[in-house]
Amino acid sequence: PNVVDTDFFNYKPSNPVKFRFIHISHINFQKNPEGMFTAAQLLKERGYDFELFMLGNKNESLTALANKYGLLPEVVIYKNAVPYTEVAAYIQNASAFLLFSRFENIPLAANI
Repeated sequence: PNVVDTDFFNYKPSNPVKFRFIHISHINFQKNPEGMFTAAQLLKERGYDFELFMLGNKNESLTALANKYGLLPEVVIYKNAVPYTEVAAYIQNASAFLLFSRFENIPLAANI
């Protein structure tokens, strides 16, 4: 059986103003936020208009790195952890889910 509650997590069309990547995690070493910020910096330098919505644990060293790359506040948007039922709405308002991990054991996020 699916471990994801499909009463909340289901497809709903959306049309964000900007292309919006979303990443949801504890935003730790394993999830490779530094790699996401490097990729975002390259996209920004090439003139792409997008947002990288980071839902999870915000920490000052990553905020400083995003700031160093010139990604705050226009490209990288942080939101601290929210209740499970709200996560689905954030995903439904995104253009693409971003999983950029250095390693995964059993990536549940790929089942959504």
